[in-house]
Amino acid sequence: MRIYHLLISALSILPLCAFAGWQVEKPQSTIPREPFFQASTPAPKTIYAAPSAYSSEVFPNQYANLGSGAPVYAVSISGSLKENLERIMSRYHWKVVWKAPYDYNFDGRVTGTSLPNVIDKLLQPFPLQAVMYMSNRTLTVASKY
Repeated sequence: MRIYHLLISALSILPLCAFAGWQVEKPQSTIPREPFFQASTPAPKTIYAAPSAYSSEVFPNQYANLGSGAPVYAVSISGSLKENLERIMSRYHWKVVWKAPYDYNFDGRVTGTSLPNVIDKLLQPFPLQAVMYMSNRTLTVASKY
């Protein structure tokens, strides 16, 4: 009787042990390939020398060799802010909806680690705010005030 209960217990726990390896054939193909999430170029390696109290041969510091994210470059041509945003976003198949009453001149270069970071830096000097809708790839630009 005891073996019977042990067998039933083992069989009832078995469905809780799910192995998801069969669900995704190539996991690397599911990684986003656009700079909204991460840059496509490999990050430069930066080595962080951890103090000896925090790393050893037995317990190595697993985060010691992580580098920073590779930058995304969005070069803006002198001219309209709206046109620059439309040009940058069209590279990544995004649509821009301009709800602001005015357009502004922009002259410069913006660098960031992700697409939202680039947009944030681009709009920082202006009284504008942007909302990114990922479901339909739409960027809405409106006045802050």
